[in-house]
Amino acid sequence: SEIDVVSPRNMAWIGIQGWVADDQWSEIVKNGAKIYTHKDMWALGAREVARRAAEHVLEGCDYLYVSLDIDCIDAGFAPGTGSVVIGSVTPRMYLEVVEELSRYPVLSFDLTEVAPALDYTGRTPRMAAEAVLSFIAPKVFEVH
Repeated sequence: SEIDVVSPRNMAWIGIQGWVADDQWSEIVKNGAKIYTHKDMWALGAREVARRAAEHVLEGCDYLYVSLDIDCIDAGFAPGTGSVVIGSVTPRMYLEVVEELSRYPVLSFDLTEVAPALDYTGRTPRMAAEAVLSFIAPKVFEVH
């Protein structure tokens, strides 16, 4: 949101949970960006939230840039991250967002906040790998 070549109007955040400064929230909304909290995902469904976010962002854009942040997943499922959230997005919801976004024209994507050294179970890196594969597979293979 701080890069001049990207309009905040063409941005959306999915799965926000926890504390956000009021001035940051207000600035994002004032500039036309969309924010979908974890509560929106529970109320509307993860796929519907992802669809709405993608459709909003693509108004005036040809492609999406998707940045997947593993730390929106509840820490009980993904302890290997620097940001701990409780009662947030489940792994299934996360993968539903990933699967839905993979249907759109995406030029680039990344996955962040995975800290394997913080997860002695290995669940977080495996979840990250599954998310990447879930995103890429429909684009590379005929997956139905």
